[in-house]
Amino acid sequence: MIADSLTAVVDENQALAGENGELSNTVARGKQLVIASGKATPLKANGRPTKKGKKTNSVEVCMTIAKNRIAEVGEQILYVKLLAPNGKAVDAPEKNMAKVAGEMSGFNGKAKIKYQGEALEVCVKAKRATNTPVVLKPGIYTAAVMTDSYVVGTVAVELK
Repeated sequence: MIADSLTAVVDENQALAGENGELSNTVARGKQLVIASGKATPLKANGRPTKKGKKTNSVEVCMTIAKNRIAEVGEQILYVKLLAPNGKAVDAPEKNMAKVAGEMSGFNGKAKIKYQGEALEVCVKAKRATNTPVVLKPGIYTAAVMTDSYVVGTVAVELK
C-alpha cells in the first residue's frame, strides 16, 4: 500500500514537473519583444527614397515595438538583417558581425534601445557592403529584426 502511494506521488510529481516546464516556456516566449507594425524604405546613396533595386544603397526600417509588461526592461540591441527574395542574406558591411538570433552572423544595421515595457518607435538604417555591393534585383525583400537570441519580427519591402 505504501509503495502504491509512493508511486502515485512520484507520477504526480513528474506530471507537475512537465507542466511547470511548459509554463516556463510559455512565459519565456511571452517575455520576447515583438513588432506591432513596421515599414521599410529603400534609400539611394544620397539618402533619398527609391523603389528601384539597382539604386538602393540602404534600407531604413522603422517599427513599433509592442507594449509588453513582462519583457525585460533596460538596454537591448536590435539587429536588422536584409534577406533577398530567395531567402539569402543581402551583402552586409564587412565589419558587421555579431551573435544574432543565437548564431554568429553578419547584419546590415543595429540600434541600441532602452525598453521600458511600453510601445517604442525605433528606426534602423540597414546598410549594404561598400567594397563589392551586389545589384538588387526586383522582388520582395525582408528585413528581419532580431536580438542576440531570437527574431523580433520582419518587415517587407518591394523593389522594382
